[in-house]
Amino acid sequence: EWNDMGTDATLLTNYLDKDINGQTWHYPSQAECESCHTTVAGFTLGPEIGQLNRTLLYPGPNSTGFEANQLITLEDIAVLPLLTTEQKSTSFYAIDNTVYSSERRARSYLHSNCANCHQPGGPGGGNMDLRFSTLLANMNICYQPPLGDTLGLTNPRIINPGNPDLSILVLRMEDTGQNRMPPLASAEVDTYAMGVIRDWITNLTSCK
Repeated sequence: EWNDMGTDATLLTNYLDKDINGQTWHYPSQAECESCHTTVAGFTLGPEIGQLNRTLLYPGPNSTGFEANQLITLEDIAVLPLLTTEQKSTSFYAIDNTVYSSERRARSYLHSNCANCHQPGGPGGGNMDLRFSTLLANMNICYQPPLGDTLGLTNPRIINPGNPDLSILVLRMEDTGQNRMPPLASAEVDTYAMGVIRDWITNLTSCK
């Protein structure tokens, strides 16, 4: 927990909910941290190769600077080791980059925010695999009934192609109560992201 001056921080042993500028921030306890920072997630939940693989405008000797791929740049200055061709071809898509389809952006968002728990061997309930590299047919979400609460719906599915309002994945991400996903340290709905995810599901016609 940072002090009010932002000059020093204290490692908390228990969780803390604190109002900062009118917004409640949840500081997880050590046990809560370990529920996400797991072996299968690689312990560190930080930027991945696919998130760094993009073109950036770097400062240069003139006012315009120059554009370069971030991965190649980090490799050239030895911040990253030599990368494989497969690593250099892995790319995720920002949720607000409308150049790309809602499917790519939604799948990238689910990977970055949910797959640390929802993948084989992860602590998330059920057998979902929300990693970007997994084919939709193998994610175990399309037309699949939920193992938990049906949220009062009749015959719901985790993802119901063409109908986000009957898709448990959507409703739990939009919930702010006990059915909230993610369940820890998240109290606000990312409305922009949910719009993209809803658009992706609305336009799904199959699980292939």
